[in-house]
Amino acid sequence: MARQTQRSTLSQRTKQGSTRRSETEKRSRIATIGGSHRTRREVQARHEPIAVRSGEHISSRGSVPAVVSHPIRIRRARSDDVELLLSIQRASAVEAFPQVFPPERYPFPDDEVRAAWTEALASHDVQTFIAESRGTSVGLVAIEGDYLRTLYVIPTAQRQGVGGALIDFAIERLKASGVRTAKLWTLEANARARSFYERRGWRLTDETRKVALPPYPLDVGYEKAID
Repeated sequence: MARQTQRSTLSQRTKQGSTRRSETEKRSRIATIGGSHRTRREVQARHEPIAVRSGEHISSRGSVPAVVSHPIRIRRARSDDVELLLSIQRASAVEAFPQVFPPERYPFPDDEVRAAWTEALASHDVQTFIAESRGTSVGLVAIEGDYLRTLYVIPTAQRQGVGGALIDFAIERLKASGVRTAKLWTLEANARARSFYERRGWRLTDETRKVALPPYPLDVGYEKAID
């Protein structure tokens, strides 16, 4: 799916960002669409799972409604979901980025991603949610501060409304926490993800950053007004 880099990212958005290089690199390993950024508020709210019925339209204001093919349940990730989150991210990222990170040259960094998810689940700043459909975990989304930090859908569940349901859910969570402009990062070369976001009202900004590990591809920034 989108936004989704398999490796640590290093923010080079601003001159101020360079002064926080080590903290940024530590906190953004799980990110592909989201990642390192300045956290503006601590988000701690926990919510009961929500259910989306098959064929139901859900959307946030100004976005294309997501129409799901099968019932979806979105729940808060637990501390024992590290391996599950890792497997969802790996399946999605390996399928989505072979032209950017050829697997024979740049194997998926299991250990780093596992450690990053462990850290994220222990953080009060990061909210992580898992989408389930017909008894299978099919996707995940994470938010932090004013960022849509991470979004992944396993290949077999793509184009079925899961990604749209997750992003709309995440936007509603950001809005509920007081965010008025949501932000995200995605690979410049990830045309499919960029189209996905643009159809839902996200606007390309002039902010870019270089991914920290070889072959050092470029991330581009997007934002969306949600007030």
